[in-house]
Amino acid sequence: TLRARIAVRLNPHNPSYTYKHKNSDRKRLIIIVGFVFFSPASVKIFQTFVCDEFEDGSRSLVADSSVNCDTNEHLGYTIYAVCMLFVYPIGIPLYYFRNLYRVRRLINPANSAVVNADESVLISDKVIRQGKMQLREGYENIQKISFLYDSYIPEMWFFEVVECFRRLFLTAVPILFLRSSVLQIILILLISLG
Repeated sequence: TLRARIAVRLNPHNPSYTYKHKNSDRKRLIIIVGFVFFSPASVKIFQTFVCDEFEDGSRSLVADSSVNCDTNEHLGYTIYAVCMLFVYPIGIPLYYFRNLYRVRRLINPANSAVVNADESVLISDKVIRQGKMQLREGYENIQKISFLYDSYIPEMWFFEVVECFRRLFLTAVPILFLRSSVLQIILILLISLG
């Protein structure tokens, strides 16, 4: 905001940095921060739900054995963790999908935008795919979310969402199920192979 105000003050008729640029930068920052903190935050959220029960009937948090799971303080953290489930493990992939779905036709343009119908029979899919990738680089309004689709072929415009769930199943979900068992290792290996 400060950068946009300074640009307007320096050149009121044609500022070099506008509020539209600011919103674009903000969206890019949200996407990058979400990408970086997605797995660690999800792990911490799921750790809130895992308690060990002792022979005397008391329960303590596995991540921090000094926290008693039967206190109101832990109940408060559990409620907070449930709310954060909708922000990180569920919210970030939904946010990514929403942004990608709205521009899916720009990320994966139709074959007719690259070659005409007669040529499409003669040209290989690889060449058409490269043409689509060059075409989507020219769309300025989707460059702010290019971080989400640049690594994938145009037909897989949604794959960063799949990748989020893969990361979630490899890092956070095993905390809840089959802790410290051979089955947990097998489950993680099967997810990796899948």
